[in-house]
Order: sequence, then structure tokens, then C-alpha cells
Amino acid sequence: MSALELKAYEIFKSKLGEEEDHTALAFVEEKAAEKIAQQKEIWASKQDLGKLETGYRQEDNRMESGLRKDLFAVETNLRTEINKLDIKITDTKAELIRWMFIFWIGQLAAIIAIVNLFFAN
Repeated sequence: MSALELKAYEIFKSKLGEEEDHTALAFVEEKAAEKIAQQKEIWASKQDLGKLETGYRQEDNRMESGLRKDLFAVETNLRTEINKLDIKITDTKAELIRWMFIFWIGQLAAIIAIVNLFFAN
């Protein structure tokens, strides 16, 4: 028994008598035990916290895995679109060179025609 328990026992014994003292202290101890039992249900134990942490880690890993898959899909789509743009740029470049060549030939023909027109007279 602690000093506080002894002091409470002496107070109850002097006021109530020895039999009532035991009953009163038993009542107080029982109520304290009930309160502790109620609080244990509310409080999280180390195991509860461990389970919660494990659950969060699993959820985190699942979300990370999903995000990696989504990121890979976006990266793949982006690479596909970039390749399509490269092909379009190459096709446009070839078409521009062809039309430029046709324009130069037309210009050269026009210059030759003008020169022949001036020197033929």
C-alpha cells in the first residue's frame, strides 16, 4: 500500500468504521478500475498505432504504384505525340524544299524569258 492509500484508509476507518472503510475503498478501487478499462478502449495501444502505420504505408505504396503507372502512361503518350510531330516536321520540311525548288525554277525561267525578250530585238 502506498502512503496515500494508508492515509485514506485511516480517514475512512476513523469516520466510518473498519467494515464500512473496506467497502468504501473497494468501491473507489472498482470505480477506478472501470474508468481505466473505459479509457483503455479509447486510447490507442502501440499495436493499434503499429497497425495504423502499416495501413498508411500500404495505402501510400498503393498510391505511389498507381501514380507511377499513370506517369508511365503519360510519358508513353507524350513520346508518341513527339514522334508524330517529328514526322510532320520532316514532311513539312521536304515539302517546303520542293516548293522552293519549283519557285526558283519558275524565277529562273522568267529571268531567261525577260533576257531573251530584251536581247532578241
